[in-house]
Amino acid sequence: MLDTIAVGTLAGVVAVIAYEIVDWLITGSFGADYTAPWEAGANIYLNDDYIHTPFGYITGMTNSLLMTCAIGVLTAIALRISGKDFYLIKGIGISLMWRLGTFGILAPIVGVASQINNEPYSQFIFYINFIIVGAVTSYIVAKYMKPVVKR
Repeated sequence: MLDTIAVGTLAGVVAVIAYEIVDWLITGSFGADYTAPWEAGANIYLNDDYIHTPFGYITGMTNSLLMTCAIGVLTAIALRISGKDFYLIKGIGISLMWRLGTFGILAPIVGVASQINNEPYSQFIFYINFIIVGAVTSYIVAKYMKPVVKR
């Protein structure tokens, strides 16, 4: 694909599916006190009473999809500019910087999903999720993004 945004968006769609499956497998295995990423995403837009409703689930999953697509597009832009060498490190780095910006800086300022500060298990799973997102998006972008041919 020549289109940087299209390949990044495609990578984000695949990444959200991958990390939701891994998230479901890990949390189902351990069953600890945990805030799912879709719950944190729904909490941005909805009050606590509406998070565990069908609309809350749709809102949270849509937010997760938008987040992973944004990370995919940023990864595609970074790999387009800097090249595909060490693409996994670049993708994971971009994803973890996104995590730092959202969960580390913006969420505490705005007060979104503040309960995860008392849930180390949630923090651990979120790190795993963002590493998966970075790895999947960078792999797909590196594999399918074609170089621009100058004429």
